[in-house]
Amino acid sequence: MERKRFEVRTENGDGVFLAEASSGFVAGPLLGPWTNDMVTLGLEDNGDLRLVHRSIGAAEVWRHTPQTLQAEVDSFLANNMSKIAWADLSGPKTYLLSIYRRGAVGSALFAPIEVPLMFLARHAVMRSNDEGTEFTFDEKKAEHFAKSVARSPFALLLKALSRLPPRVWLTIGKRVFKFFVVNPQDRQAVEDDICLLVSPGRVGIVFGSKGEEPSFMPADSLTGLASRVEQSLPFGKFSPLSGSVGPGTSLRAA
Repeated sequence: MERKRFEVRTENGDGVFLAEASSGFVAGPLLGPWTNDMVTLGLEDNGDLRLVHRSIGAAEVWRHTPQTLQAEVDSFLANNMSKIAWADLSGPKTYLLSIYRRGAVGSALFAPIEVPLMFLARHAVMRSNDEGTEFTFDEKKAEHFAKSVARSPFALLLKALSRLPPRVWLTIGKRVFKFFVVNPQDRQAVEDDICLLVSPGRVGIVFGSKGEEPSFMPADSLTGLASRVEQSLPFGKFSPLSGSVGPGTSLRAA
């Protein structure tokens, strides 16, 4: 059976690839001294993870199985989460914001336009040839896509909303903020939610737990984890966050 390969390239030729392997997938950079730096994802016959490892040439950098990954997660949680007193969830300039409600509102807002946007994006940038399907992001197609979106009903609605006076937006903002705020005195609401805690001396995530004090993870722990994960993978030279993805970027599926 023919194995699939996907490539994402920038205008200067840099990029990454994802390819099917005999028992999973292999991913890595396309050019430069990192071409032999790859991550291999091994899967069982039923699709479950068997192992994941990074290698540079013949040298293995790290290897994980489901058991060692779980141990890493358990260690991270044990070292970065602690109980937080109920009294610390309330006070001057202290806000508890629901993450669950944010997800629900976001889904409700974008559900009506998700399919039209995907349809527009697909026809704006997709091109097929004998070698496979290529998604090319260039300035002309991006401009055509932007004009198509500008004519959509959602864009017209946003344009109408932008004409509302500031006092109306202030009222809307207050009501939206109030919707996300969780009352720390309502312990059941906290226990059933995951919340963002913002206070003068503490910012992080609060995890509710039935019948117990909630747990708290500082925001610095999460940003530190994201940084360590990024450094452990060979894709640092090609990242949307670094601005390497933009006009001239193409995705090829062969």
